[in-house]
Amino acid sequence: SLENLKAVYEVLKAQGMEKYILFDLGFTNQFNYYTGVIYKGYVSNYGRVLLAGGRYDKLMEQFGEGKPACGFGFNVDQLIEAMNIYEINQAYDCHTDFYMVCSDANMVSAQALAESMRRKGMIVEMDIFQNDLQFQIFNAGFRNADHMVEFIGDKITVRRTADKAVKTYKVKNYAKLINEPAEMKKF
Repeated sequence: SLENLKAVYEVLKAQGMEKYILFDLGFTNQFNYYTGVIYKGYVSNYGRVLLAGGRYDKLMEQFGEGKPACGFGFNVDQLIEAMNIYEINQAYDCHTDFYMVCSDANMVSAQALAESMRRKGMIVEMDIFQNDLQFQIFNAGFRNADHMVEFIGDKITVRRTADKAVKTYKVKNYAKLINEPAEMKKF
């Protein structure tokens, strides 16, 4: 409804986005599961759709029980093409302080530790896919991680990627180091 569009516009306007918004009331819905706002994302001087999405409460009905939902997807090919046109450098240096790997059994404690570390300003990535150790070590290096933290039972093995040094802690003892970020990063 128009009232719904007006409410969406007011939210976007409050965020300073009104100059980037265009409502096309002639846009037709190609998919019968959309139930509300449908949107597409463009950039200036590039007429192809970079992202699209909307409200699709009826989608899950096709697979059983209906659930409210919304989301979007990027058209990666068009996104890369637009980035090339605008000469946006696609290469970047990523950096991670701690790359954590854990099993399902350690997931809760690993996530709690990761959140505590993030609150202290550390960059922490989680790997929950339980790949083999060599792949995880490779991935930590690929992500330019200073340390790889591996949860094994009630212990944590920390691998410093620069020199491959390894140190093992009890989870509770390692968690205490959070209050000393410099100490954590030292090893």
